[in-house]
Amino acid sequence: MDMEPQPFQSNSLFRVWQRTRNSNIGIITAFRKDATPQSNRANNGVLAATTHGRFGYLKVRPRLIEGDVNVHEESLLLIGTARNDSGNLLGHLRQQGQRFGQDRFVFKRYDDENAYLLGASTAFPARREMHKLGPWHPNRMAEYHALLFTNEGFPDETQHACRYPEFRFLRPRSFFSRVEAEF
Repeated sequence: MDMEPQPFQSNSLFRVWQRTRNSNIGIITAFRKDATPQSNRANNGVLAATTHGRFGYLKVRPRLIEGDVNVHEESLLLIGTARNDSGNLLGHLRQQGQRFGQDRFVFKRYDDENAYLLGASTAFPARREMHKLGPWHPNRMAEYHALLFTNEGFPDETQHACRYPEFRFLRPRSFFSRVEAEF
């Protein structure tokens, strides 16, 4: 389903920031450049199902047009607890990263304002290697999302920021809501 271009809802951005600022969070995807769109959506559905019940999550869907083609990439913003969870969220991110062949994911501890890029394979960054990305804020989601899909080394902070002109934080479908709605 294509999203029509709409002005970004700043109140959605504030709700995400308020919900995540003192929580363990992670950003991960099951999308791969070498897979079909149908396969990618199915894998992200499996990732979301695996996450459901353990952690809260929001879908992060940027809108990107390359030439005349809408590019559909999607990641999940996992929201853990506002206290030490003994590494449960971090372990889940590592496990799912390996399961879906991802090279990296983003993680932020509840008691640290900074987000970190962590490796999940032998690609950059190497497995269990951490790189500080600076203070976490949802308005930097375009940068964080782009880091999941880059195959190069550590990119310049602004290198990918303009690639995604808009993005949305969406609540997943549920029994009570049959549509994905903006958070």
